[in-house]
Amino acid sequence: MPNVHRFEVRVSGWLADHWQGHFEGMHFQKMADGHTTIQGEVPDEAALFGVLRSIEDLGLSLVSIAAFPKGESR
Repeated sequence: MPNVHRFEVRVSGWLADHWQGHFEGMHFQKMADGHTTIQGEVPDEAALFGVLRSIEDLGLSLVSIAAFPKGESR
């Protein structure tokens, strides 16, 4: 899939691991600054909007979004 991108979405607060079920195929990383990054490959814009919709549905505060071409990361 040439259009697949890796995304890192940062939300406010530390999310417990059980919330990963809302973000299929994504991984959490708790950061020292009190935020959580939700990271993973997203095949298309619709899937990215699904991640953002889950953030909204859970009442989380979005801090930032970063996109990286497949194979690259921060």
